[in-house]
Amino acid sequence: MRTPTLPALLALAAFCAPAWSAEEPKPPSAQLRIVSATSGIAQSSSVTRYATETCEQGERLARFNFTTPSGKKEVEVPIGARLYLVAYAHVEPPVGAQTVGKTSCRGMASFVPEDGKVYEVKHDLKARNCPLLVTDASGAAPATLQKHKAAGACKKAD
Repeated sequence: MRTPTLPALLALAAFCAPAWSAEEPKPPSAQLRIVSATSGIAQSSSVTRYATETCEQGERLARFNFTTPSGKKEVEVPIGARLYLVAYAHVEPPVGAQTVGKTSCRGMASFVPEDGKVYEVKHDLKARNCPLLVTDASGAAPATLQKHKAAGACKKAD
């Protein structure tokens, strides 16, 4: 029986190397571009995702405050299943100022992300009921978009 020589083993290793170093294909996903709802020193906002509308076992996707330099964050999300998003924003009124209007609000929406699409997520604090806005690259809302009223655990989620 013949034993392989070192040159033969090196040749075999070189032949197999591309298969060993090949990257695994990336799973299908969509991208969310989350835009901050706040920008002042006494303001903060966040966006959290959930698998159900009962807001159990959430994952914070973005948190913004005065230390966040860009006010934008991009994250990848899985596709094919409804994604529930809850956005929360808090604005601390100046010391001594009379509090007029809202100092915090919460918006909730859901949609089914599609493979390779990019969605922009904005929380509109100036509009009535502080809606959470989701648009695709064309500026249109996804066909599967649903607005929700944050209730129960979703109202407490941050």
